[in-house]
Amino acid sequence: MGGKEASRGFQYQTIISVFAAFEDNEWDQISVEFKTDDDKVDIALLKVNHIQKSIQVKSSINPFKPGDLMNWLYKMESDLNKKGMPVEEYVVHLVGAYTSNVSELIKAFKKYNEQQDLYLREGGPLEDFQIERFRNSKINIFQSPFEIVTLMSIVHSKIHKYSELRGLKLSYSQIDLISHAIINVMSQFSTEGKMVSREEYEKTIDDWLLEIKNEIIKKTKKISIRSFERATEIHDEADFPICLLDMFKGRMLDEAFSWDDDVCIKLADKLIQIKNLDFIYQLHLNSHASIAFATGRFFDSKRGIEIYPIQRTANQGEQVWSIDEIKTNYPSLIIESVIIENVDPQIMDVVLIINISHKITGQVEKYLEKNRIKTKTKIICKLDNCSNTAVLNGNHANQLAKDILNVLNQNDIFNESAVLHLFISAPNSFSFYLGRLSRSFGKFILYEYDFEKLGSKTYSPSLTFPNPKFDTK
Repeated sequence: MGGKEASRGFQYQTIISVFAAFEDNEWDQISVEFKTDDDKVDIALLKVNHIQKSIQVKSSINPFKPGDLMNWLYKMESDLNKKGMPVEEYVVHLVGAYTSNVSELIKAFKKYNEQQDLYLREGGPLEDFQIERFRNSKINIFQSPFEIVTLMSIVHSKIHKYSELRGLKLSYSQIDLISHAIINVMSQFSTEGKMVSREEYEKTIDDWLLEIKNEIIKKTKKISIRSFERATEIHDEADFPICLLDMFKGRMLDEAFSWDDDVCIKLADKLIQIKNLDFIYQLHLNSHASIAFATGRFFDSKRGIEIYPIQRTANQGEQVWSIDEIKTNYPSLIIESVIIENVDPQIMDVVLIINISHKITGQVEKYLEKNRIKTKTKIICKLDNCSNTAVLNGNHANQLAKDILNVLNQNDIFNESAVLHLFISAPNSFSFYLGRLSRSFGKFILYEYDFEKLGSKTYSPSLTFPNPKFDTK
């Protein structure tokens, strides 16, 4: 193995050690490059006087085969047998792809783990495997993708979950910093041959979290914008609570008020008070997408305010959807641009339909037809996986917003006579980031959908930009 491959293999080991440490709650000590006579154990989790989990990590660009796995298991068992310590579970963690035969072997080991005595008599995929050598121990084969970026995203997820259990919401860059730090620490410990206790492991991370928490508390201010009834507690705790509930009945705008003259101007009057550049602002958006969009437009880059939305997610609770310079290959938008034929040459309007959380193209087209809104160009943007979890984080949301800006620039719609009709189905954080880029959109109209089906039961226009009273604040 060359130096580059060896370095990459060691990187895989330390990353997988983080997986193991966070996934298993029973270990007392962990060791990377566990000391044995033949060095066949990459990671060991220990408890009292036995090895709870012995892990060997293997990476390859070529598919793994059953014979390879059996050979590695035999060597690991033989090596640990010399050490004389009971082993509760043997694990081979594969980084890369494997053949279909390996898939059958994995299933067989799982079945063996569930009913050892019965399965020892059955043969099948384990017929040629010396299973008696592993009597009273479990055997598992795990697999991870080859790309370091993907593996690091899994580490991020585990650090995020751990920090939330400690009552702390971190930005992406803070999670990434801790993720790389714990990997570097484990790498250092392994070269020193050090065994790390769970207490020391968790204290190391907790100390970093406490340091970040203290820094966040010093510098962070909370903004809460409400046009929905929910999230009262968050709103009451905010440094800048902005309540627009008096203008709405449910999700529908009260007929006594106007989106442009009332909602937009009240919002601007409140946002203008947020101007101290020494703070970082966390934005809680319990509001309509149009309000999230307008807030982003207000806090465009020229205003110089460091502000990040807090996004509710389906699987990981509330997250700070900040943006940074870390490059990741996120799912991109699929773009379809259609020039509509047989339209009056004087009509220059464009409709932009953004399908991210839900597929809304059909509903939008029905609305346009019913209300006789004619457009020259129809631009449909969607993700391959259209769902509430399709946008992964703030970086992804910001990238998608930039993709939309590029689409509009390429279609050359920014002229005095064109109106952009903008329909969005996406997380509010995306709408915020898109709003930050909207100063170059020309004239456009945002639309809101009647989710509660208590009013129009379809779309209705909300905010129109440019709005001089808002944009000059």
